[in-house]
Amino acid sequence: MKRMYNVIGVVTGMVLIYLGMIAFDIPFPFVFTLFLAIHVGTIYMVYTILKAPYKSKKTFDQQWYDH
Repeated sequence: MKRMYNVIGVVTGMVLIYLGMIAFDIPFPFVFTLFLAIHVGTIYMVYTILKAPYKSKKTFDQQWYDH
């Protein structure tokens, strides 16, 4: 579970750095490289979250009809 939170933090940090790079007018090759890295990081983050060993106590039917 801790690994999942680390991956989420790293990808979120990459997005914030990317936004800062755009705001401070960093040269295009650096911005574009980070842009591509964010996409790879997002795919890895989704994979890590979906593979996390998490068991819910509620079923879909219980959660869906409660609201």
